[in-house]
Amino acid sequence: MNLWKYLCMCLLVAGCDGTMPKLPERVEVPVPVPCIGKGDIPPRPAFWKDEDLMVLDRFKRTIAVWDERREREVYERDLEAIVRACAR
Repeated sequence: MNLWKYLCMCLLVAGCDGTMPKLPERVEVPVPVPCIGKGDIPPRPAFWKDEDLMVLDRFKRTIAVWDERREREVYERDLEAIVRACAR
């Protein structure tokens, strides 16, 4: 039994030459970087609240909803352009 221990120790020691492997000098690690800044995001338009719309008469309410729809379309188009630019 002792012979096996000595034999295993001799084989393990013989496998080591005592030198450490060379460590790399520079390691490159990918770091996520945002493609847009906080100033690039368009400000969200102010939308009507349901309570405020219900106070208006039917004609003014329709006009307000159509105006809001146009503003929302412009806002969404700007957001989509920013997202497409980031997806490249």
